Amino acid sequence: MSSRARSLSDPRLRAWSAVGCGLLLLGAAGCVRSARLDREVDHVGQMLLEAEANGAMRCAPRELAVARSQLEFAELERVQGFSSKAEEHVAIADQQARAAQLLSPPERCRDSKGLEPSSSR
Repeated sequence: MSSRARSLSDPRLRAWSAVGCGLLLLGAAGCVRSARLDREVDHVGQMLLEAEANGAMRCAPRELAVARSQLEFAELERVQGFSSKAEEHVAIADQQARAAQLLSPPERCRDSKGLEPSSSR
């Protein structure tokens, strides 16, 4: 039996090969999860910008603030390596950003120049 054939039949070598392949797959899955999380954070950030432009600071200040803070928490969790916690924060930010958009129709919440009204009260 050749040394190559003997090494392929060695159970320890097969076990280590399986572990190596498993780690490679986990790493690839982690990259996919991270890329998806990045896209979700960008999407929620864009929704927040749109809500702000529509006057959410005037009509939905609470929803806007909660969405912003949850998005910041998501960024911190992601940087610290807690992607599942980051995903939870992104989900809350997404809900609140959608609520801010819904509660801030531009025809009602923007001032006449299309800008968000200043708080001169």
